[in-house]
Amino acid sequence: MNVEYHPLIDTLRLYAGWFLACLFVIYTLGSTQQLRPLPFHLSILDEWMDSPMILHVTLVTFLFLLLSSVHQFLGRGFWRGVGLVVIGFVLLVVFQVNT
Repeated sequence: MNVEYHPLIDTLRLYAGWFLACLFVIYTLGSTQQLRPLPFHLSILDEWMDSPMILHVTLVTFLFLLLSSVHQFLGRGFWRGVGLVVIGFVLLVVFQVNT
């Protein structure tokens, strides 16, 4: 019996993609709820829309997916990965300073 396992980074990217899709649905419902009344009201959406932590988690998830895709596109490699981590950290700090 030959069992093949997928690399850990591919599994993390899969889960991060689903997580980002769920966050997109939350932002869509929350924005719609703030603009006009929906047939239902979820108070947790109001709290999540006002929470800076949810916004930062969304950005970190997006940056992880973006930079890991760039890393794969460039042909992988340790030093390319380190460079992309530094770029991601700088982008995160710039975002944190401006919000």
